[in-house]
Amino acid sequence: MLEPLHFSRLKRIAQSPLHYAAAVAQGSPAMERGEAAHSLILGGRPVVAWEEGRPRRGKDYDAFKAGNPDALILTASDFAQCNNIAEAVKGNALAMRVLEGRRELELAWKFGARECAGRLDVLGRDYVTELKTTVSADPFKIGYQAKRMGWFAQLAWYQDGALAGKHGTPEQAYIVAVEQGAPHAVTVVLLDNDAMDYGRRTYRTWLERLLACEASDSWPSYSQSIVSLGVPDNDVAIDFGEDAAA
Repeated sequence: MLEPLHFSRLKRIAQSPLHYAAAVAQGSPAMERGEAAHSLILGGRPVVAWEEGRPRRGKDYDAFKAGNPDALILTASDFAQCNNIAEAVKGNALAMRVLEGRRELELAWKFGARECAGRLDVLGRDYVTELKTTVSADPFKIGYQAKRMGWFAQLAWYQDGALAGKHGTPEQAYIVAVEQGAPHAVTVVLLDNDAMDYGRRTYRTWLERLLACEASDSWPSYSQSIVSLGVPDNDVAIDFGEDAAA
């Protein structure tokens, strides 16, 4: 039996079915800091600091970890950064208004016969909200970031999941974007109808491709035929690095 499908896994098929099939969940310092900021703002796992410069191994660290069994353990500098991010969001009235509601809500629903699941940051009275830590919260750049990272599809996925799971009738979708670096500027974005339609088309295209691959147990790579290659229109500098010798 297939495990319930989460968005973080689904979007892997945008690269190729082969990459989806081979995907293994991996963490990173940036993901760790993002999860910590979420916990400090929305609630969740405790977040604690480990002394700066000391390796996260050895008897002292093992004892510290045992004393904080459910906590996210950050370096002191990362802990301070995440606290500053949390304070920036908490100090923004617009952000806190759309972060009101049921937080870290576990969703379960079906798309046809396919089991789907997700953890929604916030389900409000008539909206869904996702909190994102990002390099830039500039309103003129967020759209490009949202498209590149699949945020449009993610918000549509959660909105449809909340509806299908009978968790109300959220009609609007927000992103609270906060910059990772100081001074941690915060921007609140309301996705318009075109953005949500684009997101819904995107995730459904991915899902239909996945269902076809699961039905046939076929997981192709980028292309199943010879690809014709021409010269790109944009100028590209010659690379004299390691790949140049390949």
